[in-house]
Amino acid sequence: MPETKYFATCFCKNCGSSLPWEVKGGKNVVVPAGTLDGDPGIQPQQNIFWGSRAIWFVETCDLPKHYEFPERK
Repeated sequence: MPETKYFATCFCKNCGSSLPWEVKGGKNVVVPAGTLDGDPGIQPQQNIFWGSRAIWFVETCDLPKHYEFPERK
């Protein structure tokens, strides 16, 4: 989608499940965790969009929190 700034999601035409997709620029691929059957071998490293989290969300970790995307290095 040309109007998106960084990325757009993809969904299965048959069942509506979220599918892996390439981030604009082609340097990263996003794989929705719910589509994995096994352990991906990595753990979460940070939280993004912390300021707009659901009011019912219960914090259970000490990961860094960003109110928006973290600054690029």
